[in-house]
Amino acid sequence: MLLTIDIGNTAVGATVFRNRVPIHRLRFPTPVSQAPRPWDFLSQTCREFKIKDVMISSVVPCLDRGLELFLREEGLTPRFLDHRTPLEITLAVDHPHEVGADRLADVVGALEFASPPFLVVDSGTALTVDVVDARLRYLGGVIVPGVELSIRCLAANAARLENVDFTVPETPLARNTADCIRAGVFYTHLGGLELILREFRHMVGESATVIATGGAAELFKDRLVAIDRLVPDLIHLGLLRIHEGLRVAEHD
Repeated sequence: MLLTIDIGNTAVGATVFRNRVPIHRLRFPTPVSQAPRPWDFLSQTCREFKIKDVMISSVVPCLDRGLELFLREEGLTPRFLDHRTPLEITLAVDHPHEVGADRLADVVGALEFASPPFLVVDSGTALTVDVVDARLRYLGGVIVPGVELSIRCLAANAARLENVDFTVPETPLARNTADCIRAGVFYTHLGGLELILREFRHMVGESATVIATGGAAELFKDRLVAIDRLVPDLIHLGLLRIHEGLRVAEHD
């Protein structure tokens, strides 16, 4: 069985696949780099499901070596996704090494649901939009602070604004400070995302499919008609597909 691991800035997601079917999922806060043996609790998962292969997407490099050592102690040889990994998609950007592994997994995962061209919206700590054209070229995209991060940034840098728990506001017109923050951040993201998707579709084709993923993607799905499909497991499906491609290449 295959274990896919997505290490994000805020949380880590792990999925166990049996014959392409996800049968077990874990989600937990991203460990701090100084924590003693932060991956030990994965031992039970590796042994219970008799994991044979591990494919990893990480945007927190300081954790990679510790995770690799832990997995090797479990008798596993993990693969870390990066710009050097053979992909079905060509990286047509200025500096391929700068493209996050999560974004690579997202766009490969999108191939499970759409033919190119397509756009992928990933809403987490950061909100990213990635663009793949009809020739299977990854053209880049945008990165902005996500909803929760935007709220925290306001609280950290404005003396009279406090951090607030986010809930989706019913209207852009707010009547108190907390709701002003919620409405301002949410509707700015919503309007900006609508503009970005429209512009990207002009560039690669009006028929481009838009796939959304990430913890906050549900916030936008029913409010943004441009989104065609919501796929919560997109990164893990991308890691699965990449791993399968690597296995096929090894046996050719």
